Amino acid sequence: MKRKLFLVAPTTLLFMLIVMMGVEPQNSNATKITNSTQVVSAEPNSPLVPVGSGFTYQGHLLDNGNPANGQYDFVFTLFDALSGGNQVGTVTLTSQTVSDGLYTATLDFGAGTFQGEARWLQISVRRVGAPSYTTLSPRVALTATPYALSLQPGAVISGTTPYITLNVFNNTASDVPTIYASAIGGTAVYAFSSNRIGVYAISPNSVGVYANGGYAAVQAISGGGYGVSANSNSSVGVYSESQGSNGVFGVSRCGDDANRCIGVHGTDATGGGSHGVFGSALAFGIGVGGGNLDTTNGWAGFFTGRVRITGGCCNGPQLTTQVDHPQDPANKYLNHYSVQSSESLDFYRGHAILDAQGEAWVNLPDWFESLNEDFEYQLTAIGGPGRDLYIAQEIKDSRFQIAGGKAGMKVSWQITATRKNSDTSRSHLPVEQDKPERERGYYLQPELYGQPDSKLLISGPVDPTLNFPATPEVGK
Repeated sequence: MKRKLFLVAPTTLLFMLIVMMGVEPQNSNATKITNSTQVVSAEPNSPLVPVGSGFTYQGHLLDNGNPANGQYDFVFTLFDALSGGNQVGTVTLTSQTVSDGLYTATLDFGAGTFQGEARWLQISVRRVGAPSYTTLSPRVALTATPYALSLQPGAVISGTTPYITLNVFNNTASDVPTIYASAIGGTAVYAFSSNRIGVYAISPNSVGVYANGGYAAVQAISGGGYGVSANSNSSVGVYSESQGSNGVFGVSRCGDDANRCIGVHGTDATGGGSHGVFGSALAFGIGVGGGNLDTTNGWAGFFTGRVRITGGCCNGPQLTTQVDHPQDPANKYLNHYSVQSSESLDFYRGHAILDAQGEAWVNLPDWFESLNEDFEYQLTAIGGPGRDLYIAQEIKDSRFQIAGGKAGMKVSWQITATRKNSDTSRSHLPVEQDKPERERGYYLQPELYGQPDSKLLISGPVDPTLNFPATPEVGK
């Protein structure tokens, strides 16, 4: 007698298909098979238990028109089409118990098998010990359970409660990302919050958020709060690296006289000597750079408070000082140029009153000769001629003597000295200096030599025009 095997359905199962094997059955109802799949998950109170990628498949098997009983071998083959197509994976289960036609199989085709594409399951079955399998037809279309639909491409996870809408944990100690997203031409991760945080990430020992993008690794836009807010208890709050462009690029589009917004803002909140903003560079690079194309009204750098510079400092051709105008401080500035020289010089001045012999000793600070050398003197009589004034004793033991004047005469003196401390000798600039190879053809002030702005020297041949990235539309 020829054996017939069929799968029929219990009424509670979610997946429906029509499969048969062997000779066409007499009763068409015997060929209607309804099977169920469900994703194996941890108990609700045990969120730290890993779920895995397997799922449960249930069915009802008829053997020669009767509910099957005994041991059967199954081959479950996954395809990407109803017929033909490509084989995606195979699971073979032997000696499976079938009781009163019911069987349950746990299938695991691997974590990367179900990523939103349609899948069809082909089932082959035989009694244990039978020479060959019988393939049931047609293949079973695997459809998602209702909540699994929220994880397919293009799906939306929405919540209206005050709780977390999506919470993902990775409890291993490895560097494997908890969430990994990639995109060929669009945005890998897009997050929007109307009044709170778009993306919030915590990593106690490693990177909270890691981004690598061809256009912008991380782009943050905020309507009223912070674009990017980062906090670290023991290491770097925000770390950014670029192999071909800016590691961090900040743009502020709301600046005016009333609201002076900031592209990049740093604060030392401890008051213990930390840095609000710190920059460093290797070799020829610039640790911290600033630029402003409006050379009349704008500022490349603005500092409130003391500023310390160690090492050499190269100034532009117009070193100036600006203060509020003492006669109209609310409406005017007072500008002064600084004295410059090809040497490293110090200037000291003072007044002396000559004694009865027309002489005076001028005492200088104890450190004077430790800091200076090669002294030059200038004397000016006040209140009358002083043609015979002269330096009777040059600087020695931190003092010098004036002589040749009249008793009681007031004398103005000035000393010009060459700085000799070790810091100056280390950072001394030659009067004439060849430009490094990469700076040649570029200028500190190209307009003085009839050159275009593109010839402005900014750490080598760089176009000074700031190309701000466009603000993307919401949802793009």
